[in-house]
Amino acid sequence: MHQQFLWVNYDKPQYLSSSDFSNEKIRNFAGYTWNPGKCSSALYTLMGDLWKGDRLILIGQYRDENERNPMVIQMRSRFDDMEYMGNIWYGATLQYENAGRLFTTSNINEDDEEGTHYIEPVFYRYVLNHTKHEYFYRYNLKSVNNWLNPLAFLLMNGKGRCGGKYGMWIGDELEVTNDKGKVKALGYEEMTRVYNYRYFTNQNPTDKDW
Repeated sequence: MHQQFLWVNYDKPQYLSSSDFSNEKIRNFAGYTWNPGKCSSALYTLMGDLWKGDRLILIGQYRDENERNPMVIQMRSRFDDMEYMGNIWYGATLQYENAGRLFTTSNINEDDEEGTHYIEPVFYRYVLNHTKHEYFYRYNLKSVNNWLNPLAFLLMNGKGRCGGKYGMWIGDELEVTNDKGKVKALGYEEMTRVYNYRYFTNQNPTDKDW
């Protein structure tokens, strides 16, 4: 069975699910969660505003019994009762607020009491890691097939991870920005590969700001 994923905020009782940004029947399996479409746009927007400075995890449906990340272990303790058995995915979906309801791009029914729909997505070019002093530029860090979201690898936690840099940014202080001068002044190392991601020179002719 495929594993499903949620973006979960460690510091606020909120989550984000790709199932609220797609019309597919199976909407929060890995491929849809990682796709740089509406759900990823909502994620970056939250990181620049309501989730600014918060620690995030892309949590899998199946818990890893050999988990060693202290932040994930601590978060599990919030759901250790018999109903959730330490499963963050199930606990978050039932106890946390769905941040997807805030976006005009979500498909949550507007008649639903949760469907407030007032945030328009904002595009951010740079993702900074202030803990590890590194960053990636979203135009330069692309996958081979150009459809996966780098943060999915860097913040992923769940059973059956496949090595690479999976989960290497969990617990780190992150920031999104469009300020190229700030990025240069920080002097952080630019990431050129995240698992099957490859570095490409920016060739986007519509990017007039650079």
